[in-house]
Amino acid sequence: MAGLRGSPYVDMDDDGFIRLGELRRFTMREMAFTDFAIPTLQTTGGFSLNTVLSKRTGDPYTGRIGECVELIDEGFPYPRAHIFNERTNEVLVQDVGIGKSGRFGVGTQRWVPVNTTRQWKPERMYSNGATVRVKVWNSETEEYEQRPAEVTNFLLGVYEVQIQGRRTRDGSFERFDPPVPDFTRAEFVEPR
Repeated sequence: MAGLRGSPYVDMDDDGFIRLGELRRFTMREMAFTDFAIPTLQTTGGFSLNTVLSKRTGDPYTGRIGECVELIDEGFPYPRAHIFNERTNEVLVQDVGIGKSGRFGVGTQRWVPVNTTRQWKPERMYSNGATVRVKVWNSETEEYEQRPAEVTNFLLGVYEVQIQGRRTRDGSFERFDPPVPDFTRAEFVEPR
């Protein structure tokens, strides 16, 4: 909705317009950052990624406003946050994503010292073709189980893996998330 409302946060090239391609890149980054997932977008009938969806409302963001960061102070309940404002030696953040409890949440906004944040840069730990074990939910037994899997892709901190014997109904491979402490939907257990 932020893109359709003209949020300066979505105007990634600062040209004053929100285009379909910008909204796509913004959504991919946000979902990877907050929910460890990658959305897809398909267009038909002449829609171009350059199609203007809205005009930007307000001035473009400057400095670190809008930046995705990791919080490096152990006292924070969520390890990731967005920067909403800045002043000398402090930034206003709101934490998002999977917390230490393993549950998704959005925290409150608060001022934190600049030195307790670092820019979010997804790091690749496994290369394509690597064999790993993942923990996945088995809806038939209603329990988690470990399964062997092969890494097939990595984008914005999210791994795509082929789990032995598991394909979706459309024939594509299921997507699972990178190793995150206490993340319970699917997690890497160990390299094999």
